[in-house]
Amino acid sequence: MYRFFVQPQVDHSHRAVFGYELLLRKEMNGHWAVPKSFTELSLDKQAELLEQLASQLQTKATNQVLALNLNRQQAEDDLMLGTIIYDELSNQV
Repeated sequence: MYRFFVQPQVDHSHRAVFGYELLLRKEMNGHWAVPKSFTELSLDKQAELLEQLASQLQTKATNQVLALNLNRQQAEDDLMLGTIIYDELSNQV
């Protein structure tokens, strides 16, 4: 099982959360750990997890950003980039 853990990004001058950094983790032996390879989880599933998390965090309603690291394969994948662009554009509406 995989999931994103969130780490708030805080603007200390305004004492406000302006977004979240997403940290992908895999459940191994009852503990959450960094996956050995980020390519072991399909890009389709990563995009799905990203969409679910954006909805749960209500980033559209709160105008907050999500930040995540991409490897080369993810950065070159149309589905992943489309998901990120779609989430970003839907947050601007």
